[in-house]
Amino acid sequence: MARLCASRMQSRTTALAGLYPKDDFVGMKAEEVSFCIEDLGQLVYATFSEQDLDTKIAKRKELVEGKLGEKIAALNALLEKNGKKMSVSDELSIADIHLYAWCTLMTSGWLDGIPTDLFAKHGKITECCKAVAEHPKVIAWNEARAAASN
Repeated sequence: MARLCASRMQSRTTALAGLYPKDDFVGMKAEEVSFCIEDLGQLVYATFSEQDLDTKIAKRKELVEGKLGEKIAALNALLEKNGKKMSVSDELSIADIHLYAWCTLMTSGWLDGIPTDLFAKHGKITECCKAVAEHPKVIAWNEARAAASN
C-alpha cells in the first residue's frame, strides 16, 4: 500500500469524500481551524532540523511552555466559541480530520520533548479528537489502514 503525507492532499481527499462543509460560512470556519493547525505545526516543524537531541528537546519544551502552549489555548478557545460537537459544526469535517491527525502526531510520543498529555488541559480539543476517533468513518479508515499494514 502506498502512503502519502501532506496536509493539502488530506484537504483535497476529505473534500472529495464529502467532508468539506456545504455551508460557505462553516467552510470558512473549517479553513480557519485548519490554518490555525498549520500555524501550530510550523512552530514544531521548525525544530525538526535540530541535530542535537538535548537542544531539540529544550527548544520544544520552550515552545510548549510558551508560544505553542499559548496558541493551543487560543485554538481551544476558538473551538469553544464555535459551540459545536465537532470543531466547526455538529458534523465531521475537514477541520476535524486536520485536528485529529495533528493532535495524534503531537501526542504520539514520537516527538522528543513534546509531552503526550499536551492537550490534557484543553478540553474542547480533547473532546473534538475523541469524537473524531469514535466516528464510524474514521474507525473504518483506521481499521483498513491497520489491516493493510499487517
